[in-house]
Amino acid sequence: MMASRRSRGLAAVSALLPALFASACEWGFLGPSEDAGPADTPDAVDGREDVQADDGGDGEPVDGDGRDPDGPDPEAGDPDGPDPDAGDPDGPDPDAGDPDAEDPDVVEPELPACGNGVVETGEECDDGSAFCASCALTAPGGWTMCTDGSGRKLFYTVDTTAGAVTWQQARDRCKTTIDGMAPVGFRAYGLAVFEEEAVFTCVTASLDAASMYYIGLYQDTAAPDYAEPASGWYWTAWNGSAWTNLSPYSAATAYLPGDLNNAGGSGVNVECGRMVWYGGAYWQFQDYPCVEAMSWLGICMIQY
Repeated sequence: MMASRRSRGLAAVSALLPALFASACEWGFLGPSEDAGPADTPDAVDGREDVQADDGGDGEPVDGDGRDPDGPDPEAGDPDGPDPDAGDPDGPDPDAGDPDAEDPDVVEPELPACGNGVVETGEECDDGSAFCASCALTAPGGWTMCTDGSGRKLFYTVDTTAGAVTWQQARDRCKTTIDGMAPVGFRAYGLAVFEEEAVFTCVTASLDAASMYYIGLYQDTAAPDYAEPASGWYWTAWNGSAWTNLSPYSAATAYLPGDLNNAGGSGVNVECGRMVWYGGAYWQFQDYPCVEAMSWLGICMIQY
């Protein structure tokens, strides 16, 4: 009798087991297993199930790869960090080029155009005269260059072919010679003018002590300071339009002493100058009649 009741109890339990197992699978108490049947469901995509992940009990859904769809993208990097493609913000601009390189838009100043007839910066002259070569003041053949105390250039030569001439003829010969050389931008020219010791020293270095020379000294009887025998003497030259007095001369000039006494002629027109090597010791200026022709040499000079 007891055995019969036990058998009926076991039979009842055995009948309930399949129903309890099916309910547990449906409510999620049991996962799929080989005993539970295949895992394919209509919601599977690309071989993965759309499942609910345990994220600590907040119930938020996640993707099948375990990431929160509302969370940051781990491949995007730090949104507040620097842009890795922007380069160093404190570094040089790569589009600016080399700051030490020449700016292609900067136009370099052109060098002076030698030969255009205009004296530009860096040029001493720009003409076709015999005293200008490659836009620099240059002594032509037979001429010597000197420089005065201000750095200005001048050129001189000795006229050795004149023969017996007066002071005025010697002066005019120098003017004719220099006129033919087409000078431009000069101060004055004619017979030699020694307003500065630097010029006097340069010129006399090549003179012959055995010769006498006409120089550009003249006594101007119309000058306010004229007085015989030693006043009213001037350095004179052609300024491009007329013979003009450049500066006064004094017989007390240390580097060119003078002996002005109206001697050496008839006493008439003793108003022109010559230079002689005096007493075998130094160069001296002497007056002489302008109208008497002598076989003296003329020192021709042009000043720039």
